[in-house]
Amino acid sequence: AVERAVSELVSLGALDVVFAPVEDRAGGGGGRGAQRQQQQQQQQQREELTPLGTHLSTLPVDARIGKLILFGAMFGVADEALTIAAILSHRSPFMSPPSKRDEADAAKRSFAVGGAAQSDHLTALRAYQMCDRA
Repeated sequence: AVERAVSELVSLGALDVVFAPVEDRAGGGGGRGAQRQQQQQQQQQREELTPLGTHLSTLPVDARIGKLILFGAMFGVADEALTIAAILSHRSPFMSPPSKRDEADAAKRSFAVGGAAQSDHLTALRAYQMCDRA
């Protein structure tokens, strides 16, 4: 949530207002003014968004999920990336009460890619795909 807010502020050019330095109230800082100006310039350079950051700032999702979506599109697996992003944005589809844990684990194993639980994300994706086909 904080990453999203900061990237939006940077993309709007409003972050310099948020981090505006407090002026030296004593008035006679000598070399401190130059030092402060240099620090401010360094801060502004750090605040510039990368091309990836610019794209992420336009998505209404957490940066992690946004990266998954963007890289999925770049690698030609946008549908799968969007499905996994949706799954990660909510609670696990394999949640179960303690009394039914064994049944849930067996169901989860039936969706596992390659017969073994190598990846919870791929297992959830396969479960979604199989339900979607049914």
